[in-house]
Amino acid sequence: MIKLILLLVLAYFIYEKIFKFYYRYWFYRRQGIPACGIPWPILGTLWPVKRVLDNLGPYSKTILEEYWHNYFGEELPPIFSDHRMPCASIIFCDPTYVNEIYTTKTKYMDKHPKFYRISYEQFKDSTFLQRSTELWAQKRKHLSQAFYKDKIKVMLKSAISVTNKRVQEWKKISTSENPIIVLNKQVQELIDDVVQVCVFGQSVLKKEIAYTEYGQAENRSIGKFLRFLTQNIFLRYGGIRQMTDWFDYLPVTRYEAEVFKNARHFRVFVQKLIDERRAEMKNPNWQSQGDFLTLMLQDEFFNSDEMIIDECNSFMIAANITTSITLTNALFYLIKHPNILQRVREECIKDLDVKEGLKNLSDEKWGDLLTYEGISSCNYLQYCILETLRIDPPARVTSPHCFTETIDVCGKVIKADTQWHVDIQYLHHNPKEWIDHEEFIPERFDPSSKYYLTPTGSKRHPMSFGPFLGGKRICLGKTFAESILKCILPVIFNQVDFEFEDKELLKRKPINTFLQEEPSYLVRLKQLA
Repeated sequence: MIKLILLLVLAYFIYEKIFKFYYRYWFYRRQGIPACGIPWPILGTLWPVKRVLDNLGPYSKTILEEYWHNYFGEELPPIFSDHRMPCASIIFCDPTYVNEIYTTKTKYMDKHPKFYRISYEQFKDSTFLQRSTELWAQKRKHLSQAFYKDKIKVMLKSAISVTNKRVQEWKKISTSENPIIVLNKQVQELIDDVVQVCVFGQSVLKKEIAYTEYGQAENRSIGKFLRFLTQNIFLRYGGIRQMTDWFDYLPVTRYEAEVFKNARHFRVFVQKLIDERRAEMKNPNWQSQGDFLTLMLQDEFFNSDEMIIDECNSFMIAANITTSITLTNALFYLIKHPNILQRVREECIKDLDVKEGLKNLSDEKWGDLLTYEGISSCNYLQYCILETLRIDPPARVTSPHCFTETIDVCGKVIKADTQWHVDIQYLHHNPKEWIDHEEFIPERFDPSSKYYLTPTGSKRHPMSFGPFLGGKRICLGKTFAESILKCILPVIFNQVDFEFEDKELLKRKPINTFLQEEPSYLVRLKQLA
């Protein structure tokens, strides 16, 4: 009996780690799909990935991007296969493929089950990772109501108030003996507060939670806690789990056991917030702050605390990472291009019809100006935000997805269990679609500009720009992120000025993205003339 079991295990191992690697390689190569190297038995193409990891620097692309470009060069094929895993990965780099996935094939889109298993300890069955079932569709429908115009207005007022208070601190720093800040660190702290207020309400703003690392507990803001937790959860996708699914749900090191403990600790923390909010809501004088948690508690559909915790968890981390990276990048490019910064300031004053200027406004006055309707009239501000999302998207490559069945995409047959990614960064820098794609040019989103067209003068493919994924799995918080950015940026750049303290930043920009070592953008705060 033992021999039979051992033989079955060996047979499975040979099939999964040798035969399947080469079968999938052959399956996609015979369709004319280029491969990112020939896989080795067991290891696949992990060895080149290891070399990339050993040579990453502050100006490198993300790990996967470096790995792909090291093999193919600067220009990637429209579609290619990657064999780090037995099931293979397909990478889509051309808007034609992306268009078919997001439109006629969107009903087959889903998160890859391995990504779900790896992240389960933190996100459980949140809409971020849950498979596309009827329950998932119902949850998305109810969650989307939080971003309706009347609901998001209340969140925007809270975000503006938090931002203005932070800017007043920056104004004081600008007149101090040491007016130097680390831009991305300050922005992260600001967005931690903004998202925390929008998700949990003003009463939770200064609450902290203890994060345990190597046996030492340290109190952190909710946003900082979640960034560290999510980063460590996602890092589980590498290493031994690239070669086997056996440990997807399990911690394999003492450090991972601590990560799991932190994930459970956060869920207990949110449960306490839910209990406190329910108690507050029983008070006849209680007034809603329009936060995400309260909206879910008022919706009878969310009849399970576990469901509410799942959605608070995923929405907060998604909003935090997307908004903090994009806001940092937007300020970086505006500082680098003072002529663009000056123009967007002037356009804001004109579009918002403020004759006395925008230097010293109260929270209330800012809230009255930057309404949902008011910010929609600030076209050049919108162009600057879109160009930031294009040149430096917060997610440069999509998370692992799959199709629910074997399907044809633009004449290429993709197996159901093959994971796939869209290379957003490459779409946004496709030289066939974008004029001077390495330059920060907000006018490329102005229909009257020559930059609105391709280098040949034709209309750009609509899928050449897509920072928020698409189809039925499009980012649920897209409207929230865009609206928050349009409110926060004017409050900042109309009250304080900036200058790079590190002059190297004028020459090139260290990468600012999730899951890689964070750079330090040293900036001098200045009084606005």
